[in-house]
Amino acid sequence: VIEFRGLVIVVAIYLVKIYYTIIVTYILYFIKDFEVPFDNNTSEQDLRKFKTKTKISGGFRSMQVASHYVNALSIIKTSIKRNINPFTSIKAIFNNQVLFS
Repeated sequence: VIEFRGLVIVVAIYLVKIYYTIIVTYILYFIKDFEVPFDNNTSEQDLRKFKTKTKISGGFRSMQVASHYVNALSIIKTSIKRNINPFTSIKAIFNNQVLFS
């Protein structure tokens, strides 16, 4: 019984070390690199538009329509985040030009 408890303690210590490594490496990465935001509000805000669209209209009629909506939304949001006019980005896509590289 004592050996069993010792094994449990060793495994618990090992799991705490792994958990600490994950926290320091991934979750607290914004402390090392100040360019990384400490929250994911931008991701949540981007998903909120899609979720609101599905709630208001009752969803999309097909996966193809949903895919087109998400692609268009992605182009617009990426343009805004890179300080490019979204209309310029859409126009460049239809003219086979590359703006994002």
